[in-house]
Amino acid sequence: MELDAKDRKIFYLLTENSRMKRSDMAKRVGLKKNTVIYRINRLLKEKCIERFVAITDFQRFGVYSYDLFVKIRASEKREQAIRAYFTKHPNVIWATTLFGQWDLFVQIAARSVEEFNEIMGHITVFLGSNLENHEVKFPVKRTKMIHTMFDCEKETGYKYKLPSDSETTALDEADKKILRCLSSDGLASYMYIAKETGIAMETVRNRMNALRKKGVILKYAPEINYGKFNISTYLVIVNFRYMSVDSRKRVFGYLNHRNDVKIIFETVGKQEIYFYAAVGSPKELETLVKDMKYRFQNSILNAEHMLITEELKLDFFPEALAS
Repeated sequence: MELDAKDRKIFYLLTENSRMKRSDMAKRVGLKKNTVIYRINRLLKEKCIERFVAITDFQRFGVYSYDLFVKIRASEKREQAIRAYFTKHPNVIWATTLFGQWDLFVQIAARSVEEFNEIMGHITVFLGSNLENHEVKFPVKRTKMIHTMFDCEKETGYKYKLPSDSETTALDEADKKILRCLSSDGLASYMYIAKETGIAMETVRNRMNALRKKGVILKYAPEINYGKFNISTYLVIVNFRYMSVDSRKRVFGYLNHRNDVKIIFETVGKQEIYFYAAVGSPKELETLVKDMKYRFQNSILNAEHMLITEELKLDFFPEALAS
């Protein structure tokens, strides 16, 4: 699908704040409101955007993510069953298939190490003899999360400000019901959420605003189908010999300023980071990794990458957290 300058501006604003009023978006883009709505629907129809999601910060409400890398040996039929298992798992936030050192990447939400160990026990039993190897990384800190495809900040005069509140907060049943609705549709109307949850519409509105201000909801953004733009996604794991406070600052500064690096994970207490890169070709990925090695040659021990072949699941408030 070919996108013109107006489409790119709309796409940019959607990645900054998907719930922006369409009338405000129309003013910033220079189109009529109905035309903006038509173009957004076209992006959805053409599968450039799969859906819209509410991105949450788990640690704000006492939940941590544990990242599982899995190598399996299975028949095609059994492999499909394994994929379905992780797709339907109530604790899985994000699951992808990989080509490279590992076959699967699974991010799991748990409130404690004990809960995660119990979940992991069930996973190993299910995989059984198909589990060739695995590695768990925890606790994991997400230090970057962007969805920007086109940088149109100057053209639109808009940049979303992330919540500044860093306090942890407890979620009650009403909060959980609202977040569960938003996990499947980040653009769900207040009326729809009220109907689904049995909570008064004005209360839904106030609760959503409070959750955003507290940083529980970081932002609303589209789930992008990068394949529609001939972009491939990779998971890159970088191990360091040693990262001083200064070198860590420079490494993260470098990665945070790169638009092709979308998500960064840091394993706390380990000299390692891994990030989600979206590039136009393997050559672009090679250039990125080499440039990083040249810049930080005294710090980097090794770097390896794996192609993300399929996104199985993305749910920022999985079913288990609603209970």
